[in-house]
Amino acid sequence: AHCRHRLGDHAGAVAACERGLAECPDDAELRFRSGVLLHAAGRLREAAEAYERVLADAGPRYFTSIDRGVTGFK
Repeated sequence: AHCRHRLGDHAGAVAACERGLAECPDDAELRFRSGVLLHAAGRLREAAEAYERVLADAGPRYFTSIDRGVTGFK
């Protein structure tokens, strides 16, 4: 999702994020990425809700390479 977003493929990024969340709905990084994508699309209320879900419950870490900042200062 992040790579597609950086390439300017917003629709592809959203689709990748949705697929990931379907498999791992508690993944903090995917929930954070969802917030980033909603923010970029101007859907600010939904983005804030996505960010708040990450902060309320970081969830399990599926990958050890997760950026720890997504559950806090970012």
